[in-house]
Amino acid sequence: MPRHAADFIESLRRKAVSIHTITNYERDLRHFADFLKQRGATIESTDHVLLRDFLNYLYAERRLGKSSVSRKLACLKTFFKFMLREGRLKTNPAELISSPRLPKKLPAYLAEDETATIIEMPQGTSLIALRDRAILELLYASGLRVSELVGLNEDEIDMHQETIRVLGKGNKERIVPFGSFAAKAIEAYLEAKHAAGPGKPDKDGAPAFLSVRKTPRRISARDVQRLVARAARVEGRPTGHPPHPPSQLCNAPPRAWRRPSKHPGASWPREPLYHPEVHPCQHPASKEGVRQGAPQG
Repeated sequence: MPRHAADFIESLRRKAVSIHTITNYERDLRHFADFLKQRGATIESTDHVLLRDFLNYLYAERRLGKSSVSRKLACLKTFFKFMLREGRLKTNPAELISSPRLPKKLPAYLAEDETATIIEMPQGTSLIALRDRAILELLYASGLRVSELVGLNEDEIDMHQETIRVLGKGNKERIVPFGSFAAKAIEAYLEAKHAAGPGKPDKDGAPAFLSVRKTPRRISARDVQRLVARAARVEGRPTGHPPHPPSQLCNAPPRAWRRPSKHPGASWPREPLYHPEVHPCQHPASKEGVRQGAPQG
């Protein structure tokens, strides 16, 4: 990777930017460096004409869609702003280039009975079934990102207060409540986990959720995605398009503390959004006919 690009990536690491963003930016800058090499150009000699040529190359030869091209252009815009700020360039060649206009799509969503079906998909008392149920209940009740859930440690779960301490994007910490339904599922899982052997802590601490294999380890984001996709197949959703975590899709999200975002045009419920402990009717478990025998509010 060119020296300028390496310095830019290091500056992102110092700002505690998401590891996924850094990985994507590294890949995008390598692609751009390869293109410059093919054209016999350098970062210092790049102008807006060459950048437009690069975008045309992505469309025509790489056959990339608008969203992929838009992401790569966003990376280059941020990179050249860095170059300008550091005095390594006199002008920003990306300043005059507009991002592709992306189509606005409404997200798929789940009705409350569909949400209940997905949450209740894991059955039985095996360690895997209890873990999967706890994960789905916690995703629904808390609205955590999958990356936040897999990074959760046991000592960050307060079962008495029914809250979790989450380290999110930009290393910002917040306290998130999760309610009694998720608490029961988490408690059942942790009891079974400790009885089977809690597993060894990793460099980040003692994982709350383990991948149960020959050597237990922290569960991965891919494991959680497979779990949601598997539950979607049980519900009858297309396997190629698994839904987002249930917490972001229910018609009546139980989150009073954080509204959904990044879905332009979506018709989300207006304020107030209720916490399931304050208004249990908002949790699908309390809907008569959806979960028979569930405790009523």
